[in-house]
Amino acid sequence: MFQVVPIDVLGSHSLVNLNVALSLNNGLRVEVYGTNVGDTLYAAGTIGSSSAFWGPPRQYGVRLGYNY
Repeated sequence: MFQVVPIDVLGSHSLVNLNVALSLNNGLRVEVYGTNVGDTLYAAGTIGSSSAFWGPPRQYGVRLGYNY
């Protein structure tokens, strides 16, 4: 239980992440992904009581893999 009211409380936020993967019979795997698709600006944490550091912006990419 808190003795005092906390001053470093982060606001809530929602993020949308997407991931689509395709595995082929020859062992090849292709994956397309996107994180923070809505490009939401949000505080990921605080430094002291007056500064915040921000979460990463929209990111996307492709991953390739091979299973043998």
